[in-house]
Amino acid sequence: MTKRIAIAAVLWIAALYIAQAGTLFFDGEAGSGGETKGYAQDISCSRNWWAFGALWSCEATIVANDGKRYHYSNGNSSLTPADVGKRVPMTNNRVRTTRTSAASVKWGVTEERPPSKGLLVLCLFGAPVAALFITFRLFRDRKADSAADERQRGGPRLTRYRKRRFAVVWFLSSLYAAIFVGAFWADHTDGGEAEATADNVECERNWMLLGTRWSCSAIVTDTDGKQYRYTNYSSMLTPADIGAEVPMEKFTYADGPPKFSPARGSFDPKPWNAITGFALGIGAFAGAAFLWPPDRLGRPADPERRRALARSLRRQWRWNVPISVLALYGAYFVHGVFVVAHINDDGTVVLPTQGSGTARSCDRDWRYLGVVWQCTVEVKPDFGSEVTQTMSQSQFTPDDIGEPKPVTLVRGSTWEAVDQPYESKFAVWAMIVLIAIGTVIAKPLSNLRIARDLENSRPEPDPLDGQFLEHRPPGVRP
Repeated sequence: MTKRIAIAAVLWIAALYIAQAGTLFFDGEAGSGGETKGYAQDISCSRNWWAFGALWSCEATIVANDGKRYHYSNGNSSLTPADVGKRVPMTNNRVRTTRTSAASVKWGVTEERPPSKGLLVLCLFGAPVAALFITFRLFRDRKADSAADERQRGGPRLTRYRKRRFAVVWFLSSLYAAIFVGAFWADHTDGGEAEATADNVECERNWMLLGTRWSCSAIVTDTDGKQYRYTNYSSMLTPADIGAEVPMEKFTYADGPPKFSPARGSFDPKPWNAITGFALGIGAFAGAAFLWPPDRLGRPADPERRRALARSLRRQWRWNVPISVLALYGAYFVHGVFVVAHINDDGTVVLPTQGSGTARSCDRDWRYLGVVWQCTVEVKPDFGSEVTQTMSQSQFTPDDIGEPKPVTLVRGSTWEAVDQPYESKFAVWAMIVLIAIGTVIAKPLSNLRIARDLENSRPEPDPLDGQFLEHRPPGVRP
C-alpha cells in the first residue's frame, strides 16, 4: 500500500507539472499584436524551470509613448537573452478571457502570439485525467489486499466507524485546503494603468485564512466621479494603505458594474494556485470515497451479535441527531449573522440614502445566541409616510437609540441601513458545508429502523446447519 501511495504521489506531481508547463508553452501571450505603444528596456532573463528549462523568463521596464513606466514579466520566451540591452517595441490591448469576464490592459510584443487551444486543453485536462485513471487502477484491488493484510495482522486496524470519521476529517480538511489556496491569491493581478483611486481604507486580519492575510475595504472613485465599494480578503490592500489614496486599475464587464484592483499589482502564482486548488478538491472527494468503508450491516445468525449490532446502531443514532441539528443550526446562524444585511458584491455602488431611521428600543436577538441586536426603528423616508420596522443583524445597536442613521429601501418594502459590513466570501461556503454536514450525518437515522428489525426479527434456519443433518455410518441407507 505504501508503495502505491508513493507512486500515486509522484504521478500527480508529474501530471500537475505537465499541466502548468502546457500553459507556458501553448497559451500564447495576452495583449500581443498591434502597433507600437512603448518600448521594453532594462531586460533581464533566466531559464524558466517551470517549463523544463526550455523557455526563458524575462523581466523588463516598459516605457510607454506617454512617458509612463510599467513593469513587465513573462515566462514563455516572448523576450529572450538576445533582447538584453535593446529596446524592444511593445504594444498593449484590452484582454477579456471570457465573454463575461473583466477586460484589462495587458502589454505584449508587437508580433501576435495566439494560443494553441487544442494542445493547451490537452495539457490542462489530459495529464490530470490520465493520472486519475492510473490512480484508480492502482487502488482497484485495495479491498482484497486490505482483507489479506488484516488476516495477517490478526484483525482490522480500524473499525468501520473510525474509518468513516477519518474519511469525513480528510474531506473537510482537503476541501478547506482547496478553498484556502484559492482565496489566498484571490483577485491578484500583475497590475496596470491607474484609472481610479481608493481611500477610506479599513483593514483587519482575515481569520478564515488563519490570519495570514488582511481583509480590507475602501471606497473607490473613478475618473467619472462615481463611487464604488471595494473589498478584498487576500491583502491586495494592507494597513500600510490606511490614510492614503491608492491608485486602482479598472476592469469593465460585458454586463454588471466594473471591478477594481490596485494598479501596483501583486504576485500571482498562476496557474499553480488554480491547479493546486483543483487537485485538492479532487483529492477531497476521491480520498473520502477511497477511505469510506462499505456499509454491510447484514443480519447475523447469532442472537447476541444481532443485539450488539442493534445497540451500536442505536448509539450512532443518538449521536447523529444532535450533531445534525447542531450543524443545520450552524448554517442558520452563519446566514443570519454573516450573510443577511451584508454587502456581497465588491462592485456595488455605494447604497443611496432614501430616508433616515431612528432606533427606539433594542434587544438581543436570541435566534442567533444574542450575538446580534434587533431594534425597533422608525423610518422617515424621503417619499411616502413613516413606517416602523424591526431591523436585526445589528444594523442598529443600543448606541444608536435616538440617533438618525441613513437607510435605503431594498426588496420592495424592506428597509436596511446604508452602512453595512461586507459579507465574507467564506460565509456562504461555510453555510453550504454546514448544510452538507447536517444532511450527511442525518442519513444514518434510517439505521434506527434497521436496529428495530434486528431486535424483532429471527433469522431463518440454515439448511446446512449440522442440527438438521442426521449422522449415518458409511454404507448405511436411510
